[in-house]
Amino acid sequence: MRDRNLLEEIMPGYDIIRHLACMSNDPSFELDPDLGRSINYDAFRPLVEISRDNGVSRFIYASSSSVYGVKEEENVIEELSLEPLTDYSKYKALCEEILNQYQSREFTTMTVRPAIVCGYSPRLRLDLTVNILTNHAVNLGKITVFGGDQKRPNIHIEDITDLYVDLLSRPKKLVAANSAKKKRGF
Repeated sequence: MRDRNLLEEIMPGYDIIRHLACMSNDPSFELDPDLGRSINYDAFRPLVEISRDNGVSRFIYASSSSVYGVKEEENVIEELSLEPLTDYSKYKALCEEILNQYQSREFTTMTVRPAIVCGYSPRLRLDLTVNILTNHAVNLGKITVFGGDQKRPNIHIEDITDLYVDLLSRPKKLVAANSAKKKRGF
């Protein structure tokens, strides 16, 4: 992903890019912030430009719900301001801004801000709340919840993959970056 020459060589012929590659959480990012920035941010604009310049018609970016930061509102919705708190979420938000700059009739860009993805996968992450609780239920016969008033957004892996597939068949005007704002006259 960081090799521009390789991207320019392999990109021709692709119609859709689903960008899922990144250092995927704060602890991983903090292990090597320079590596995290080079993967999550520095490589992003070149990938978008190479995609657009080689005829890709849709670019779907997996951002993160962490771009909202911590909110006082009970329910975090798309219209709330972004207040990223960490380098990981800051670079996710900055990549959203970059991608929005490239939206055009020929190059449909869209951002998805997934919640914490849970459920079984071959590369299962055992550091996520739902997976920790499931592990404890199966192996210890009990789960412990600390506090109980907090909310953590979660989405099952099958639901998010279904969404990514569904986005491929939706009309451009419904999924293009900023399309909701354009419809409301902003």
